[in-house]
Amino acid sequence: MAGPLRLQSITLTAPDAPSVARFYRWVLQLKAAPERADPRAHELGWGNEDRVRVVAAGSGDEAEEAVTLRMPAMRIEGVGEWCAERGIEPVGVAVSPADVEAARGRWPGIPIAVIPDEAARNRTHLVVRGPASERLELVFPLPKEVLIPRRQMGPFYWRSRDWHGLEVPGLLGVTSGAPDVATMREFLSRLGIGPLDEDGGPSGPLGLGEHQWVVEGRERPGIYGFAVVVQATRINDLRRTLERLKADYRQDGNRLLAADPTGRFILVNGVHAS
Repeated sequence: MAGPLRLQSITLTAPDAPSVARFYRWVLQLKAAPERADPRAHELGWGNEDRVRVVAAGSGDEAEEAVTLRMPAMRIEGVGEWCAERGIEPVGVAVSPADVEAARGRWPGIPIAVIPDEAARNRTHLVVRGPASERLELVFPLPKEVLIPRRQMGPFYWRSRDWHGLEVPGLLGVTSGAPDVATMREFLSRLGIGPLDEDGGPSGPLGLGEHQWVVEGRERPGIYGFAVVVQATRINDLRRTLERLKADYRQDGNRLLAADPTGRFILVNGVHAS
């Protein structure tokens, strides 16, 4: 798929969500995100768009792992056409109040919710399922030509215009498991996610703009790790924090590899300012 596509958020489950959220705040220097959080969840960010969301395991139907993708900006009608062309059928849709009727007409029988927070209503939010019921959330920003006539120009949590670059600090990639890697990769290809390197073979990393997605063969689907990018000057600070927490880690120059309290790996890449 041509156009912007990027990794915007990951949702992780944890038996002790507050402890895991504290670990991410200390080690990755994440802060509470501004949106109104689900009381069961810890919404964390670095100040821009990228998010790490930690949800208490077993706290409800939506307490499950998810990968959120930022898709191209388009009207609700365009989102419906995009899904139909790719054989994508959402299991849940959340929209701005002005788009409820259009969404019901496009997806009859599928629950249509109104986005409760006005600062998040500059987008259409779809929930879709992968081949092993993996949860993916697709965010389609509403373009300016829709928002301006509605006198709906912010403030917003996320940008309305298309873009696909990295945020520093921010997310760099995600590693997930799937019982059938080939089937999952084929499903992701319908979303515009393809091999990062033509020589990577059937198990090589996939590219989402400047982000990466690695799919590993695992009996249980889920998120097994993720990568972030920070300024290289912050690497030693993060290492000292890990040492104070007595956490296991490995350092190789400007790269750190550690495990969070749930056993998920975190890869931190330090980049030099250009």
